[in-house]
Amino acid sequence: SELLKRINPNAEITCDNGQYGKLPKNWCVCKLNDLCSRIFAGGDKPLICTKDPTNENCIPIYANSVEKEGLFGYTNQAIVDVPSITISARGTIGFVCVRKCPFVPIVRLITIIPYKDICLEYISFVLKIHIHAPEGSSIPQLTVPTFKENQIPLPPLAEQHRIVAKIEELFS
Repeated sequence: SELLKRINPNAEITCDNGQYGKLPKNWCVCKLNDLCSRIFAGGDKPLICTKDPTNENCIPIYANSVEKEGLFGYTNQAIVDVPSITISARGTIGFVCVRKCPFVPIVRLITIIPYKDICLEYISFVLKIHIHAPEGSSIPQLTVPTFKENQIPLPPLAEQHRIVAKIEELFS
């Protein structure tokens, strides 16, 4: 919890382990919104868009899809230029992908940008098992306001890295 207070002094930290049972010492439960500098949904397709990359259009555009990790096309200017995570919010709900290169999210694709002192891969793994049932009656979807409120367990940074290393080892 000291890590989270240093990253985000206004973060809401709780000791209510709730659905997680008893957490190890120095872990806390906090809202996803408190771990991220920004959480937002992608907008419309850029005016400049090509199916394949060109010299001018080399920035990938991602949408809600599992196929080709959501790759839709290419454009000339990034909207996100820092490591982040995308989560499909419509159609294929809950496809989580780590993005380390600049890109443009479209069609309500949720993008989260964790603070630098949070392990991107740890958050990605937690989200893969944590995404709740979609909202909506006719077209199921995740919404940003609800998504921001998700509470997740947060271990100290060194433990986040150890967990990621172990998961990657097991899946290699």
